Amino acid sequence: MNENPFSQGAPGGNERAPPEVDNSAQWRRLEQTIMEARERFGNLPADELQAILDEAVMTSRQA
Repeated sequence: MNENPFSQGAPGGNERAPPEVDNSAQWRRLEQTIMEARERFGNLPADELQAILDEAVMTSRQA
């Protein structure tokens, strides 16, 4: 009898989701992040957005 691979526990516990589910979830999260960034920063002028990115990169490199 074929057993449902999702019935063995939730991801994050001792059992892991199949790799294709993990990969799909990662892609979905990336798509959501891109949509959120476009909503938040899509109306900024390019030079202002670049200044924000430059500052964030500089700050992260100093940490």
